[in-house]
Amino acid sequence: MNDSHNDIFSTTIDRTTNPFVIFWPGTKDVAEPHVFYVISDWRNFLSKLALNRQVPMIVAQKFDRARRLYFLSWFDMDIIKAGELAALMALELALRDVYPSVYNRRNKNGRLIHAYLKDGLKHMVENDGLKDEALPTYKKCPGAVISNLYREEGDQTGTLVGTRNSLAHGDPFDALPRSGLLEVVRDLIDYMYRNNPESHE
Repeated sequence: MNDSHNDIFSTTIDRTTNPFVIFWPGTKDVAEPHVFYVISDWRNFLSKLALNRQVPMIVAQKFDRARRLYFLSWFDMDIIKAGELAALMALELALRDVYPSVYNRRNKNGRLIHAYLKDGLKHMVENDGLKDEALPTYKKCPGAVISNLYREEGDQTGTLVGTRNSLAHGDPFDALPRSGLLEVVRDLIDYMYRNNPESHE
């Protein structure tokens, strides 16, 4: 395949004339353009999205994998989609660790009842007291977060659950990067481990 748009080796670190642009929640708008001309600024932006709490190493490693993939999207924007999926994998792992009762349920025949991302998020909202006001993302930019995690019934398009399903099952439309996804995932993981000591990364 010779399409230079998809050739990671055709992109240089210097983006003086071709800045890296990503829409991300700001202080005034739910999604505003963030423009980066030098890779160090992009790295500094992502460094601020580290986990704020000490979490199990396996969860932290998966989340950091997502950040590394986001960083590599400097060279090819398509890589950010892999970063989104990696972030959601870290979130699901954290949900399984913190809420084992949701994921270890069995039916009357003793068979494991398969639980999904939606089940873990719903438990966090309904049983662990998650509210928008508890999330730094909401405090920075007051836009609904919880209502965009999942829907009780029906089509999940536009929700975090819908994004996960599209990424995992081959979205034929290859949607644009989800604004703020990595930051929201960071906040949700931090919330689950909120009683753990703060990280000093």
